[in-house]
Amino acid sequence: MSLTEEQQDAFIAKKGTVPGTTIRTGATKDTLEKVESLINLDKLNAEFVNLLNAARAAEGLSAVTYAGQGSDAQNAATARANEMADHGSLRYQGTIAGAHMRPDGSKWTTIYTAEQVARQGWRGENALQLGSALSAYSAIDESRIANSLFTEWMNSASHKAVMMKDLDNLQVAVGIGLNDKAIDTTFRNGVTVAMLELVEPKP
Repeated sequence: MSLTEEQQDAFIAKKGTVPGTTIRTGATKDTLEKVESLINLDKLNAEFVNLLNAARAAEGLSAVTYAGQGSDAQNAATARANEMADHGSLRYQGTIAGAHMRPDGSKWTTIYTAEQVARQGWRGENALQLGSALSAYSAIDESRIANSLFTEWMNSASHKAVMMKDLDNLQVAVGIGLNDKAIDTTFRNGVTVAMLELVEPKP
């Protein structure tokens, strides 16, 4: 993928240098945070919601909506993605038993405050870890990110079931976190963690 002049200018303004073909190898956490800031969450979530709603419609399910910037779901998705990326794995201590747990070993649902829980009904979470940190090129291709996440989750029966929850007013939000280190040392270029939060607001 080639960067347009506008995209290059946006990257230079954020990072201060001209983008190369990749910044994964040897990238620092600070650099990755700058790459993360390039992701347009509104666009990423709009692309993801379009894909999800098409799949839900095919199964006779009602449409979901993007929870929006500053919402409980988006704040939770971003916080969860970042805390697990910083942890070095989407799972607590990198183990299967640690799935959907936070870095302190608590359940993922504790990301929500008691006040937030009081205004919610059902909640769900999908998680995905990529074996390397996003490149600058990938970070500005929200459609590609959305398609990758959607495809991975739809190809897993348990993750698909979460996204196909038969509720009429679901709100969803995707968050992305990057880190230059991973618990599993085979991931030498760091990790990208994606989190999907689904929330049913109470009437």
